[in-house]
Amino acid sequence: MRIMLTRLRHGLFGLAAGPALLLIAVLATAPIAQAASSADQFLKHYGEEVLKQLTQSGISDDERKARFEKLLDEGFDVQAIGQFVVARYWRAADDQQREAFLKVFRDYLTQRFLPLFSDYKGESFDTQAPKPTDRQGLVWVPLKLDRAVGGEPVRTEWLLRATDDSYKILDVKAEGTSMAITLRDEYASVIRREGSLEGLTKEIKRLLDQGAFVPKKS
Repeated sequence: MRIMLTRLRHGLFGLAAGPALLLIAVLATAPIAQAASSADQFLKHYGEEVLKQLTQSGISDDERKARFEKLLDEGFDVQAIGQFVVARYWRAADDQQREAFLKVFRDYLTQRFLPLFSDYKGESFDTQAPKPTDRQGLVWVPLKLDRAVGGEPVRTEWLLRATDDSYKILDVKAEGTSMAITLRDEYASVIRREGSLEGLTKEIKRLLDQGAFVPKKS
């Protein structure tokens, strides 16, 4: 059980450390870019806008948190990701259990990523041309993060789905590993132990109350 809880603490983005983790935080919370004409332009605008909003000086912690939560729901299809990572247990749950899980899932993302904006050191990034998939409306967008203090750039890929007037992010790959699949596998081990989606929700809530997902200072 201890091993499973350790893995759960690291969760979806445990594979992406340092600058890559900040990059995911940046792009996970940017507002929808209505003017973007392509997926790569959308993603680039994403990062630029979120840095403007969440690294602004003079705003309170509560205001920064409120902005983060609002932008998270605007930019990511949180329900689709949440449904994917709990797989068949979503179908077995009732509406109340699903809503409870999605709430703690959003709280997990907030606790995990919001503190990273205090560590922003001027990293820059560039997007590349989208790569088509075998599913209509879905594309992978390569993105390179250049470190502010030198070193090898961090390369990721972002899965975007076209909507009526913009895009939504569904997944991220770091070093070729899908973060959504990683989280699905780790959550599955906890659900099997706890016996239900409700059990997973309670365990995540317990860890949230302990502040277990707050990034450790290096």
